[in-house]
Amino acid sequence: MKIAVIQFSSGSVINGVGYIMGSLIDHGHDVSFYNINTTFKNNFTNKCKNIKDFYFIILNIVNIKFDIIFLSCLSMDVQIAYKLAHMIKLIRNVPIVMGGVHPTIVKEQILIECQDIDYICIGEGEEFVIDVVNKLHCKDFNTIKNLGYRDNNTICINPIREPQNLENLPNFPFYLYHKKYLVDQNGFAFIKATRGCPYSCTFCCNSIFLKLYPGKYLRTRPIDNVISDIRILIKYNPKLICFSDEMLLTNKVYASELFKRIKTDINIPFGFMARVEYLSHDIIKLASDCGCKYIGIGIECGDEDFRKKFLNRNMSNDQIIKSFKMCHDNNIYTTSFNMIGYPVTNDNDLTESTIKLNDLIKPGYVQIAIFHPFPGTPLYEYCLEHDLIDANKMKASISCYDDSVLKNTSLIQKRNEMSSYFNTKPFYLE
Repeated sequence: MKIAVIQFSSGSVINGVGYIMGSLIDHGHDVSFYNINTTFKNNFTNKCKNIKDFYFIILNIVNIKFDIIFLSCLSMDVQIAYKLAHMIKLIRNVPIVMGGVHPTIVKEQILIECQDIDYICIGEGEEFVIDVVNKLHCKDFNTIKNLGYRDNNTICINPIREPQNLENLPNFPFYLYHKKYLVDQNGFAFIKATRGCPYSCTFCCNSIFLKLYPGKYLRTRPIDNVISDIRILIKYNPKLICFSDEMLLTNKVYASELFKRIKTDINIPFGFMARVEYLSHDIIKLASDCGCKYIGIGIECGDEDFRKKFLNRNMSNDQIIKSFKMCHDNNIYTTSFNMIGYPVTNDNDLTESTIKLNDLIKPGYVQIAIFHPFPGTPLYEYCLEHDLIDANKMKASISCYDDSVLKNTSLIQKRNEMSSYFNTKPFYLE
């Protein structure tokens, strides 16, 4: 079959999309990959005239006469995905399947809101897509696990299949990506060794996946396979291999072995994200000795009580301060991840506490996001309950760095002021 796979991003590699393409390719299908990047989303959302690149992609998709189209969609992509699906269907009635985080969370809402989306995937998709291309022509819908579909006037949601065995992942099709997407402007090449996170922060949709795959969500890839992928990535001359795993250190034995193998087999600088609860002196020292040059750590808010009670992040400020000091003592560059714009009346006080904590820990880079209530999260429900969301701003939002979607709230200037105050620089290597 001729298959189009479309993602919506600034161009970064989304691992789930890549493995879905790899699965289709391994089964003999002709796959074309398209990325609708942030520029296109901005142009289209704001109805600017200069959208020729967007239309070029649509016409290309239609003219090739694909047998099926897969869309991967985050919550902020859903409006542009609906419009894309509608424009395609105006020209050709090709089956369109939407997967990704957003359909997994809202499920049948997609099929209610958009008649141009024919099917949805709930959960992981590597095995799902093979079932779809093999069975859709037979109309054998009820045997396809993870599938959501319409049966006359009824929306049906099939049972969920077992989570993907990471030992059986297909080869990742790095060759489908332009080099500028495989290696970002800081010289980072991103990769994942694990899937899942054991925590349920109130602003994150991770709790949905923990419920979807109870007791089975946290998984690791074979280290040999990770090393093989790194060998491919280093052909693109990155300065650093960065693990974008939500919680690489959940299994410290696995992480320790991975770090050692990177040192002995490849010897390239690497980095990862971590929670302070897992950053002991031993693991930081080992990582540094093996070539770790970067660790990104989520703080979110400098007010410890608020962070624990409202965000369900139960680390103390003392733990945060000690973790950053241990990283700096071991010559590891740090990024702190922070948010402003929480749906509470004392948000200005919370922001000041965040500034003070970052002044203490002195990260190499201070990343500041603006709170966005994602569907399926406890804080989204909180915002709905208190009627805090501006529906028009929510539909137009494409980034957590633009502005708040809460009513009567604008934080662009505040975010810019904070960024200027810290005046930090993203990571780089000499």
